[in-house]
Amino acid sequence: GDEGERDGERFLTGQQRERARDRERGRDRVRLSSAEHREFRGMLDRLTMSRPRIREAMAFALDRAESAEELVEMLVEGVEARAPPPALRVARLYLLSDVLSNSSAPVQHASKYRMLIQPQLPRIFERLNEVFRAIHGRLTAHQVEERIMGMLRAWEHSSLFPPLYVTALEATFQRRPGDVDAAEGPHPLETADLDVDNLRRKARVAGLVAEGEPGLVLRKLDHLGRYVKMKMLAGGGSAKFQSPLEQGPLAAAGFAPPPDDDDEDGGGGGGGGGG
Repeated sequence: GDEGERDGERFLTGQQRERARDRERGRDRVRLSSAEHREFRGMLDRLTMSRPRIREAMAFALDRAESAEELVEMLVEGVEARAPPPALRVARLYLLSDVLSNSSAPVQHASKYRMLIQPQLPRIFERLNEVFRAIHGRLTAHQVEERIMGMLRAWEHSSLFPPLYVTALEATFQRRPGDVDAAEGPHPLETADLDVDNLRRKARVAGLVAEGEPGLVLRKLDHLGRYVKMKMLAGGGSAKFQSPLEQGPLAAAGFAPPPDDDDEDGGGGGGGGGG
């Protein structure tokens, strides 16, 4: 048996032997071979809105879930890159969404994808906001907005993430210049004694970028509170909602609308904020 195994090893490339040794040592992280790296890079470069293309790249990622760290790094870089045309960027975002949606598949290490991607989503949507605001051409901007908002609605309906988390990504994407500027002076709470670590934790849990100066993080939380209230009203829900900043200095930011006895079905926050 040992002799047969050694004979088999002679036919493996050096990188394949390294991957096999990584698996034997029980390493969770296995590097892609150079050929696999090139293949996935090529898939990202050639990606279109075509379902078969996206499905092929998603299957490639799931089949190599032990290399999730490297694949996620390439995928996130592809979404955030400066140069790609809007259609290619959205196609890469769709691929990221498909990988996320299949992270609960009964495939070894597939769950790593959600663990690796979710913390990066707030920053990704900050970048998407910048790119979206820079698009020239009303039709193209409208098409990009429709596709990204449609994807967020799908996430909301699939319960992939908590509702507030998805709404925070939506609020970040839809944020307009000036929405979180300090032009009108500091936020009232900025002059209070702030627990900055707690502030950042609340922003992170809510689905916002928590880095940056504390005043900016406060204004992002404040903007999210206003956005949720507007979305609830647009969806026919109750406006009896307090943002975390209205509830006193930094009360729980994992906020959800309180139960409303006047609301027949309590479903005010569903798909009413899109597009």
